[in-house]
Amino acid sequence: MAERYYENPTPEDHKILSEFVNRFFDVHKELTNLESMSEELKTLYFDVDAANRLDADARKFVAKVYIILTGRIGSQKSEDAYNYIRNSAPIFLLGKLNRAVTQLELDAKNDVDALVFNQRLSLMGAAALLVIEFFVIFLPSQHSVLRAIRRLERHRKSLRSARSALAAKNQELNESYDQMERAALHDALTGLPNRRYLEQELDERLKLYAKDNGTMAVLHIDLDNFKLVNDTLGHAAGDFVLEQSARIFRENARSTDFISRVGGDEFVIVSDNKISRASAEDIASRILSAFEEPLMFNNEELLVGASIGIDVFCPKEKVGENCVSQILTNADVALYLAKENGRNRYEVFTNEHYHKFIEQASRFSRH
Repeated sequence: MAERYYENPTPEDHKILSEFVNRFFDVHKELTNLESMSEELKTLYFDVDAANRLDADARKFVAKVYIILTGRIGSQKSEDAYNYIRNSAPIFLLGKLNRAVTQLELDAKNDVDALVFNQRLSLMGAAALLVIEFFVIFLPSQHSVLRAIRRLERHRKSLRSARSALAAKNQELNESYDQMERAALHDALTGLPNRRYLEQELDERLKLYAKDNGTMAVLHIDLDNFKLVNDTLGHAAGDFVLEQSARIFRENARSTDFISRVGGDEFVIVSDNKISRASAEDIASRILSAFEEPLMFNNEELLVGASIGIDVFCPKEKVGENCVSQILTNADVALYLAKENGRNRYEVFTNEHYHKFIEQASRFSRH
């Protein structure tokens, strides 16, 4: 019948198998209920060693199942087999289940151990990698960075020192340049601007006041008796006279006036465009009055006077390349006439003075 069932099962065979399976699971469910399970079944279910002893009965259990599958429900043989399975199947199945659960637990434990081991191994590898990176990459890099920072700090200090040295050198050069420029434009003895500086300043003032209607004045001063003092008492006395003369000019000129020494014992004062002829004559008068007092040098009274030529003009009328030279010439002509008229006085330039000077120069040239 077994051959007939496996090769060509009938609907009745299926019905028999289905009824058997249902009855089997009903019995199994009843027997595996913990509340109604016998002590023997509980021991077999929970004791791995007791469950393992069921292996010898496995063939007998299979044989009984075979009888049921090939027999008829209700026959004596099927009933005997069914009763055997009813009594032994739960024990056999529970033992198999217990072994399976135990194996699963063991496999799970092994898997967990393997997983933990792999995780530990991975963590150890990661830690080792971090250590390697720390010693191989980070520390050398950190040392390199620190060395670079120290080099940069040294370079910065060097640059700062070089910058300070360069600034000091530039300051020194600027001071040297200023000294050279001052020496080129000033008189070393009196500290007054020289003739070169005078011509530059006069030209700049003419351009500055070219559109104004005011007047300017130039006072050309020559010291009287200076040559006598210098020849009789020496150059020290002559230098003293020049220094004191510069002081007198500073004290009596206005703060906006430009005072210069143009050579020997000659000085020139240039005003701005806010001076009248009367104001220019007042300056000249104060200077002459100051020279009336003797200059004391080594307990010696030095009698020195001054002759002054004045040119008062409007900057708007002085246009051209030779205007500076012409203005200085006019003041020089007025100075010449002051000396001709007795010295220790001033003269204001006029066109008549210019023509008179030309006539005298012509007579002198003919003689």
